[in-house]
Amino acid sequence: MRRTVPPSAEIEARIDQMLAVGVGDNPRETLSELARLGARLIIQRAVEDEFDAWLGGARARKERRYAAGAGDHVDRMSTVVAADVATSQRRSQP
Repeated sequence: MRRTVPPSAEIEARIDQMLAVGVGDNPRETLSELARLGARLIIQRAVEDEFDAWLGGARARKERRYAAGAGDHVDRMSTVVAADVATSQRRSQP
């Protein structure tokens, strides 16, 4: 199943919901839960940022590999075509 909403957004929504309701009958428990959610949000954002950086690096490595491979292929094809042209020119000259 593919996620469209990052986990940090879900945590933020829970925090917003708790803040909208207020502390209620048990302020100590509510504040403790807000503190836990805040810590979880900080960690989740760090994980998401690290993953984005890693994924971006993987994409860049893949693009460099693809570009290098495509460049090598083009260079080799140019060499083969040039050799074929030179060979055919030598054959056609009397």
